[in-house]
Amino acid sequence: MTVFDLLVLAILAVSSLIGWYRGGLREAVTLLAILGGFLFLNLFGAGAASYVSGIPAKIAVFAAVFFVGDLLVSLLGAYLIRRFVGKKVFRNDRVAGLLFGLVRGWVLAAALVFTVITYHDGAALPGWITGSFFAPALEATADALLRKAEFSVTELSKASLSPISP
Repeated sequence: MTVFDLLVLAILAVSSLIGWYRGGLREAVTLLAILGGFLFLNLFGAGAASYVSGIPAKIAVFAAVFFVGDLLVSLLGAYLIRRFVGKKVFRNDRVAGLLFGLVRGWVLAAALVFTVITYHDGAALPGWITGSFFAPALEATADALLRKAEFSVTELSKASLSPISP
């Protein structure tokens, strides 16, 4: 077990505890808010990015559009939960939140592995990754999630890419 494995276990533990504390309904609203952010990004991102030039400015516009969509769905979900469920978190809701948190932690750890692999692009990976127990499964998770995406984040760094459009 490497230091990276301990980091993954810490990420999973913290994310699970946060999910347990918040509950499944609030975690589900958070997931819906992220999906709402991506929906806003798909609907309005290209149009909003056409008003700015340069890759950093386009990335900032995409982030802002995503944030607006995420915020709107989060506020609506929080209102609905307060209105119909209240503030109390029940046991089943906590267990569901723990499971949501565990999945979120795994996806965050997969994003970390993807970042390290992308940074080392073709070079030898550090020993704390190659000797890791979790790294192969996390790499497969990152690959499966990113294969579903329409564009790759690494495409943004190519010099030939002038406009960013979906």
